[in-house]
Amino acid sequence: METRTTSVDVARPVSAVFAYVADFTNDPDWRTEVETSTRTAGEAAEVGARYEQTLRVAGRTIDTSFVVTECVTAAVIGFERSSGPIEVQGSLVFVSLGDDRTRVLFEHHMAGPIWFRAIEPWLAARRRRGIRRDLDELRRILERRS
Repeated sequence: METRTTSVDVARPVSAVFAYVADFTNDPDWRTEVETSTRTAGEAAEVGARYEQTLRVAGRTIDTSFVVTECVTAAVIGFERSSGPIEVQGSLVFVSLGDDRTRVLFEHHMAGPIWFRAIEPWLAARRRRGIRRDLDELRRILERRS
């Protein structure tokens, strides 16, 4: 599967947007499929930080974990799923647009075993819609804080 990018502009300074998003324990507030998110190692916004999440996907509960693989304050945070049969890698890129505005780009890539190819088109479409919805919710939450 190719890498996909979805973005949203938020009327908040890049430092505030990054601080909120880089703490993945906030994920249940703005990502609809995330029921719980707990940091199990490291510090928020640091390479090596590990998280465990409980997701609700297509009516099923999935426990997963991931690690922060890249972090440049107020610029980018990368992550990689460290459990499950489907490989997920991604990053959140933060671009200051000036005047206390930030563009958040959510880049993600999924790959898996041969059986994954059969559901890949359905899953890709579902993820695109979900990420769009999640980024819109992120914008609403952060702009209410201003």
